[in-house]
Amino acid sequence: MSEAVTLREHLDQRFDDLEKRLEDRWAAERRALGLAERNIEGRLEKLNELRQQVATDRSEYMNREVAEGRLSRMEAWQSKATGALVVIAGIGVANLVKLWTG
Repeated sequence: MSEAVTLREHLDQRFDDLEKRLEDRWAAERRALGLAERNIEGRLEKLNELRQQVATDRSEYMNREVAEGRLSRMEAWQSKATGALVVIAGIGVANLVKLWTG
């Protein structure tokens, strides 16, 4: 025959089962949180490495003030060179005209 169980024993067993399931669920959630935490830490580490690499790359580039200074010096040199070439061409043309006209 079946064994008789009192209401108290039945409820105690049900509460014990529920408590076990809750403990199992909390343990699973703690494991999941641990995995998520490690995942986030890994991503943050990679982002920090990328940030450092970007900072290093930026330090190798010329800043705007230096670039504009160099560009203005190059433009000034180009202007002088163009002027000198115009003068030289003018002298050459004048000499050619003088040679041809005699």
